[in-house]
Amino acid sequence: MGWLRGPACLLLMAAILPALGQTQFKWSPSKMVKHMGHYPYIMCSLTNVVLNASDGVFYYASKDPLLSDCGDLDTVWQLQNRPQQSQTEIQCDEEYDIGHIFLIFFFAGGSNYYHLHYDTMLPLYKDVVVGQNDSQGPSRVFMPAVETSRLQKINWKTPAFEKADKYWVQTTKFIAGKYPFRPLDDRLRRKGHNICLKEARFGTPKVSFTDKTFMRSFVKYVKANLQIVEPDFVPPRVGIIHRSGRRQILNDQELVDMLIKDIPVDAELIDFSGMSFKEQVQAMQRFTVLAGINGAGLMNCLYLPANAVCIQMGPYKSDMNYAQFGEVLKTRGPYREWHNTHEDLHHPVPGDKHNTRPNTIVHLDEFRTLIQEALKVASGLDKDEL
Repeated sequence: MGWLRGPACLLLMAAILPALGQTQFKWSPSKMVKHMGHYPYIMCSLTNVVLNASDGVFYYASKDPLLSDCGDLDTVWQLQNRPQQSQTEIQCDEEYDIGHIFLIFFFAGGSNYYHLHYDTMLPLYKDVVVGQNDSQGPSRVFMPAVETSRLQKINWKTPAFEKADKYWVQTTKFIAGKYPFRPLDDRLRRKGHNICLKEARFGTPKVSFTDKTFMRSFVKYVKANLQIVEPDFVPPRVGIIHRSGRRQILNDQELVDMLIKDIPVDAELIDFSGMSFKEQVQAMQRFTVLAGINGAGLMNCLYLPANAVCIQMGPYKSDMNYAQFGEVLKTRGPYREWHNTHEDLHHPVPGDKHNTRPNTIVHLDEFRTLIQEALKVASGLDKDEL
């Protein structure tokens, strides 16, 4: 069927884009620019896009096919081309220079602190904050979404954004800052707004997670905007991350008691569950050493004081993402690893075929030596580590 023109086109556009009428949007032909993406792996920007929230479709206008080089773009988000011949204006309820349309990790009613940083916050920070003059910047809107499954269509019925006190909402809104936050969920669909975007950025840009300058600027930005001041001096204190789910340290309290008695040094367990984003970052300012089994909570190492030591620990023969995690954590300062080499201290979990969830009893003597070395580094005796 050929494209509709004239009065028929006007009637069709009126039907799919109900005019609730606050501003007039000049709907010029759309253009596409492709970038290296983080997630999805191709990030595409389309100009002159209108989201009709009532049907969940992003409309654009082009005589040419634009999406063939955009990877998973039209698999995840629903887009439709409506070439404009005679209609040049659309009624908009909201209008922005840039729309950031991206995905967050949400599964089984929760999220993951690692993925929120790695897949969302850091890429958005690069896209929105780095190199921008905030006082003269364009108008923006942030439009997070959740996939039904990996790189499949978004789930408009997701409950992910319903509670503002959840850390995954706090971290996502943190980068949005002063700009409007419009999650793609049923609440937006019920409003039925037309959201008009001069540029729609689908996905997030590729990031170098080993770039120390970039990573440290992100940490500085987070602390400044949370109004958290890094102390000039932190007395020796060791934090051990307590996990209640998979990959537990079964003798974590014994480790604390041993450190207090044998070294001696102040030590405590820290449990991030139930903490807000700001509370987690603030808590890091009191530690000179933070140790934990490979897991999301270790991302808080990014927010430790500059000379503090981060220790990533690993279960027995577990094939985890140690190297990838370690590359990120090394960018902020001193870093160590410990891997359980004792099979008798290994506690597998039934059904864990890939050995990604085992619990561990940490060897006391090895841990004592590890912490003693870390405290030496943190005290400034080993300046090469900083």
